[in-house]
Amino acid sequence: MVTKSNPILQKFYSFLVAAILANLASTLSMIVDSIIAGQILGPVRLAAITSLQPVNQLVFALTVLLNTGCAMLVAYALGEKNDSKIRGHFTFSMLLNAVTTAVMLIVGLCFIGQIAHITSNDPGIYDESVKYGRILISTSGVMVTMFGLNAFVRTDNAPKLVTVAVIVSNVVNLTFDIIFMKYLNMGIEGAAWASVLGYVVGIGITLLHFREQDCKLAFGWKDMQDIAKMMALFVGLPLFVDTLSMFLRILFVNNMLLEVEGVSGLAIQAVSLNMLLVVNLFLGGCGQALQGVGGASLGAGDGKSFKVMVSHSAIIIAAMSIIMFAVIEIWPEQIIAMFNLDADNSIQSKAVYALRLFAPCMPGFGLAYIFEATCLVRKQTLPAIIIAFFHTMTVAVVMFIIVRLGTISIWHSFWIGETIATILSALTYYIYNRKM
Repeated sequence: MVTKSNPILQKFYSFLVAAILANLASTLSMIVDSIIAGQILGPVRLAAITSLQPVNQLVFALTVLLNTGCAMLVAYALGEKNDSKIRGHFTFSMLLNAVTTAVMLIVGLCFIGQIAHITSNDPGIYDESVKYGRILISTSGVMVTMFGLNAFVRTDNAPKLVTVAVIVSNVVNLTFDIIFMKYLNMGIEGAAWASVLGYVVGIGITLLHFREQDCKLAFGWKDMQDIAKMMALFVGLPLFVDTLSMFLRILFVNNMLLEVEGVSGLAIQAVSLNMLLVVNLFLGGCGQALQGVGGASLGAGDGKSFKVMVSHSAIIIAAMSIIMFAVIEIWPEQIIAMFNLDADNSIQSKAVYALRLFAPCMPGFGLAYIFEATCLVRKQTLPAIIIAFFHTMTVAVVMFIIVRLGTISIWHSFWIGETIATILSALTYYIYNRKM
């Protein structure tokens, strides 16, 4: 085994398992969250929650911009044993998170009506979207803080603590989902408050890392002078472009589905996104391990180990993508029943058809991300940004063309778009690295 002869790879697999377990907890929580909402609140409110998914994606994009680049530079600084840069990047990121938290509070309280008009342009779900969105946006700073802290604590050699924090956070979320929605009759607002409570508990657990003697993270306002602040944001720019483009993609796709398929189309989209989350948990796990351990190994000048990490990540993601493709193709009816979309025969038959067309996009979605993550950790910013655009926006472009032509179903957009995106991403990666 290669891990026995290379301690850096042992560390990589340790990070990978911890990250996948943490992502598994989050993924299962989001899927079960949707199942609970569908079973207790019904398809209309499930559609309302899904309509706000682009906003959630936008907040996550901000989280990535404010934390990912700094956390990756902390990984490089750990490899270089530069404590000043570690403190400087951590302090800079946390300061930006605090400002963002205050801004999101104001936006959520004052502009939710305007936001809901953009994301929920259907009178059947507008009022419910406003109720859910007001809480989701105004308290989103709690999510930003939790994921930001997790990125740094994981990088600072404590991935297991982050895993525990994420698991407990999601258990709290699911438990209070049922309590708030079913027993206290809080409706869609209960789903939002349950998420907030889960994030607060997760933050509390993550903060335990700062009591450890080997913790390198600390506030150092003077240490911010030792870092290139624009570089800290620039390094994380590709992932920001990825998540921001995904926000635009989900927003566009949701509105197109509402226009063409109505509320039932958005409910089916909720199921599709939840299936994609299963692949995303491995994408996120491999990406976090590459950024943390891969960044440290490149900082120490060990490019050979990094290449092995990339190849193993590609194999893992390809395998899981193919497995999910098979599961969706074989058992679409059972998947749909979990989300309570089988009560109406017209929605059920449409959902089965849509899921089977959505399933082939899984492998391409995963492999395109590997190209992007590899460029990101190598600080190849331009090709990473280009691949991020292909990875996220190609489906939206294909959907626009298909809807305008009107010759085939809108649900074909996913597998066609992801196939094109994978080819373009591979070509971009090959062309750029051939010159290196």
